[in-house]
Amino acid sequence: GYCAPQSLCKPNYHQLLRGNTTPYCICPLNRLGDRCDIVHDYCHITPCLNNGSCYSTSAPDTITCICTE
Repeated sequence: GYCAPQSLCKPNYHQLLRGNTTPYCICPLNRLGDRCDIVHDYCHITPCLNNGSCYSTSAPDTITCICTE
């Protein structure tokens, strides 16, 4: 329950680093933060022109725009 859903939790990680008492979270694509609870969406800045629809892709730092007629 420490890490966000769809992330990997390493509960014994604190034994590897001195003074670290929290688990270590390995975040999936487009998620950030110590607990992977911040969603990074490249479409939030509306990069598509002419009212095109923006979709995030599985490739890092890329989006796809679907244009209107």
